[in-house]
Amino acid sequence: MIEPRQKIMLDLGEGGCYWLCFIRITESLFSNRRIDAVEKFLEAIKLGLCKEDGFINDPEGIMEFLYGGNWEYHKEDADYRLKPGEFEILRYENPTPKMIYSHFVLGNGNGGIEYDPLGKSNTVTNGKLVSKRILKLVIGLGG
Repeated sequence: MIEPRQKIMLDLGEGGCYWLCFIRITESLFSNRRIDAVEKFLEAIKLGLCKEDGFINDPEGIMEFLYGGNWEYHKEDADYRLKPGEFEILRYENPTPKMIYSHFVLGNGNGGIEYDPLGKSNTVTNGKLVSKRILKLVIGLGG
């Protein structure tokens, strides 16, 4: 059976912001060479690195799969300052009376946003930075 592309793209659109930040980091490491995010997403699901709803099971494994090498990952508070060689994925929250919206974007290391998978997220505009996910390549180069 051919995969239901529309459903996959809908899942990525609804909950894939974290995944798309990993894709963007990898693209930047490969001199901005475009990566097919849907194709890689399906492969990552099969490998158990993420779930169909975009939940990331293994951040280090995602980067090893997409880029190669060995990666370190840790979660930090919003005030964490990047060290050399680190990448930051920022998590924003916007609480409303009915629910708390959250959204991931790629930080630029200086308090700004390098890449927003939505372009201009309402959650980022109206919410606040609550935490950071930090990634660093520790051994190896992309392959």
